[in-house]
Amino acid sequence: MEEIDLKDIFQLLWKRKLIIILATFISAVIALVFLSVKYNLFDNLNTEQLYFAQTSFIVGTSNTQYAEFNSENVISKIETNTRITTSDLLSQTYLSIMKSPTTLNKIIEELNLKIDENQLSNLISFSPEENSAIIKVIVSYTDGETAVKIADLLMSKFTKNMEKIYPMDKISVLDSAYLISKEIASSNFENSIELIVRYTSITVIVVFLFSCMIVVLFVTIFDDTIKSESYLEKYNLLDKINKEKNNSNVFKTLSIRLSKLKTLLITSADSYTDTSYVSNNLAISYANNKEKVLLIDLTSNESELSKKQNGKGLVDFINSKAQDKDITKYISKSTNNSLDLLLLGSSSEVNLIESQIQTIINKLENDYNIVIINSKNIFDNPNSLIFSKVQKNTLLISSKMKTKIKDFDKANKVIEEVDAQVIGNILIV
Repeated sequence: MEEIDLKDIFQLLWKRKLIIILATFISAVIALVFLSVKYNLFDNLNTEQLYFAQTSFIVGTSNTQYAEFNSENVISKIETNTRITTSDLLSQTYLSIMKSPTTLNKIIEELNLKIDENQLSNLISFSPEENSAIIKVIVSYTDGETAVKIADLLMSKFTKNMEKIYPMDKISVLDSAYLISKEIASSNFENSIELIVRYTSITVIVVFLFSCMIVVLFVTIFDDTIKSESYLEKYNLLDKINKEKNNSNVFKTLSIRLSKLKTLLITSADSYTDTSYVSNNLAISYANNKEKVLLIDLTSNESELSKKQNGKGLVDFINSKAQDKDITKYISKSTNNSLDLLLLGSSSEVNLIESQIQTIINKLENDYNIVIINSKNIFDNPNSLIFSKVQKNTLLISSKMKTKIKDFDKANKVIEEVDAQVIGNILIV
């Protein structure tokens, strides 16, 4: 498994930013809707006239279980119990007990309410008082008298259920239900808003970090592309190129290192890699050093380097009549006087044979200081291997996060099998 450094991880996350943002956004929406339903936000926003009945209770521990302790221990236990009973966990437990389907259905039946269990559940709010063991219960309803009856009956059934479930905890109802103003009830609504915002924010952070972790793990474990230059060093990495930067010095240095070559095939192991960028710029660098250069482009019938296109190319030369075998007639001039072009030609459907290529290369080596052959994806272009075998020297180009390691290794092996050599490789980042 290829290692990736911290910089590569940040680049990886940036490239997958849309996936991370989308996953975070969807999770935030789901959390927001879920929490809004849970804390009755939609019901509180209802424009229908509502009345609010409030009652409250406190959960303590039965005095009998502390009979064997002294007063200091009792105080300590009570303080501990107070902190526990007002925790979010137990508050939600009490709320679940209070809003159990059995309890709600009995209230609906006894008060002959025209609503179902879920609707009644959404009318019940539950809020622990800050810095206190007191827990408030607020019931909203369209009729004030009914709201009070629901709250009292709910508290009565809740205390009975608690005696069965938590016999050690003593429920003390502080007051009977009474009507309160909407302004007082809104404090519970504001508390719900605060909880929704808090938990939604936590969800966003957790999902964001989880998405980043999944992306990194997925790429590290399942993505078998070249992720850094460290893997290519054993294959004689000559340089790495960022196409968004000015790479004139890179190509100048590269042309000096390869100055003893007469021919050079530039190819790749995939269809994503832009071999034309490397071929064109390397040819220009040679030409700027007053070398007479020919660029044979097996990938295109046109070139941005052409000053005047004659419409002919290598294929036309191969298919020409026997008496017309002057290859110079098929060579185009570029914008640089030291650089000539031999393009693919009017048709790309031709399968060359080794003897033809050998004759062409021998002729061109006499006329030029360096002949560069550009051919993308050595697996899709059978003529690439013929050129590689005839002229021997191959420069393999790969793209970061695009070229698969297995394809790169296979390309090296295939070139070696035709008795050619990969003189080095370049990574496009």
